[in-house]
Amino acid sequence: MTPKLYARIARFTKAYRLREAMPDRSWTGIAYEAGYFDQRHMIRDYKEFTGMAPAALERYLAQSPLHMQASIPLWRQCWETARMSRDFSILSGKSI
Repeated sequence: MTPKLYARIARFTKAYRLREAMPDRSWTGIAYEAGYFDQRHMIRDYKEFTGMAPAALERYLAQSPLHMQASIPLWRQCWETARMSRDFSILSGKSI
């Protein structure tokens, strides 16, 4: 995993956890507090890592009793993402 990917995952995780802890906070405020330059960059990471925009993910998770990240340590999430990326690159024939 590259340092840049690790930093993006850490920033995404922080944004996700902030929203989970403070659901009344605006997405813009969460983006800035998590270290994003602006809300658009946060949305890009949400779409890349989850396949959906932040609000869509929030609606989807509201229907489920489980939360994605609340109890998983950050290093494990990063390792799993890297492992999945590596597995995908092997299957697709593309190198990361």
